[in-house]
Amino acid sequence: MNIAFFTDTFLPQVNGIVVSIVAQARKLADKGHHVYIVAPRFSKTEHFSYPNITVIRRPSVPAMVYGDFKTALPFDPLLVKLVIDKKIDVIHLHTPITLGMQAVIITKLLQLPLVGTFHTFFADPGYLKHFSLNNRFVEKLAWRYSNLFYNRCDLVVCPSQGTKAHLIANGCKRPVQVMHHGVDLSTFDNRNAAKLRKQFTKRGKLLLFVGRIAHEKNIPYLLDCMPLIVKKLPSTKLVIVGSGPQISEVKEKISALGLDTRVILTGEIPHDLLVKSGVYGACDLFVTASTTETGPMTMLEAQANGMVCVGVEGRGMNIIKNGINGYLVKPDDTQAFADAIVRLLTHSELMGHMQKETLARIQRYDLNRIILRWEKIYTDLVALKHHRLSVRVGR
Repeated sequence: MNIAFFTDTFLPQVNGIVVSIVAQARKLADKGHHVYIVAPRFSKTEHFSYPNITVIRRPSVPAMVYGDFKTALPFDPLLVKLVIDKKIDVIHLHTPITLGMQAVIITKLLQLPLVGTFHTFFADPGYLKHFSLNNRFVEKLAWRYSNLFYNRCDLVVCPSQGTKAHLIANGCKRPVQVMHHGVDLSTFDNRNAAKLRKQFTKRGKLLLFVGRIAHEKNIPYLLDCMPLIVKKLPSTKLVIVGSGPQISEVKEKISALGLDTRVILTGEIPHDLLVKSGVYGACDLFVTASTTETGPMTMLEAQANGMVCVGVEGRGMNIIKNGINGYLVKPDDTQAFADAIVRLLTHSELMGHMQKETLARIQRYDLNRIILRWEKIYTDLVALKHHRLSVRVGR
């Protein structure tokens, strides 16, 4: 099968969407399918090579807010020719921006099946805050914009039941199917974990956050929790892996709270290096305060390494079962968040039990299982489209 991914975010960017796209494309390619990834062109484009995967870069311009984000042309006639020449069977829309727009146009023009993955709650105030547009009126407009894309798909896929409910409540009329992000359990290497831990701390516990340093990740909340944690566990440190537009603000807050020796900023680490760096094995607990997740890849990867997670209640946080494989607390309750962390770090039996649950539950997110479902989705969509076209011809 020839499958085309249309995505406005791709390497050299590093985020959960990119990680998910690369992992899915590789597994499909391993099974003999050819995947074409249509993405923006960067001035310093990272070379990506993998058998049965072709990356097609299209002209782009810098986007607002995110310095590493590019926006492709709104319509590119050459992509129509590409889809025809490569005999694409199905198009998969990953982002509702200009390349996503072209995916919608091309599938309608050529009568091809279109599946769209809803990766991001970009109508959430956390994202709109980047544009100083975080108000209810703009939020409603953002959902209407989202529906312009996803209501033109044959099938909409999202990674959690909470996300599905939110899509339907905000106007998505197309069939919505829950499909968890998959994680390749074989990619991680923690042989350097002990060495890395010594670099981070000589004693004490290590908390880990991996992700974009941006409004929607709510990192100031984590920093506000740290004084409450170190009051009871003075040697505890927070390791933050990532970069983003709020890095200066985060550094200022670290200094203002007197956490310069308690917070370690590693900067961005390319994903292929991150999974083999040992950072997941070096730290004791994974933490996140984001309320905008649809199905956080970094948390799945932490769980794949047996890390118990503490987060806040949100629409896509179903991968944590409260009190079973981690804790979820109410947003803005920093004391409850800190208490959950201290409880886990000071009760080894509780931590051990939750680690076992984490490793058992992560098996359902094994990418090898997930990819079988994707193959069926693509095959069924192609068959359904062919059936509909034959019915029309018969009339």
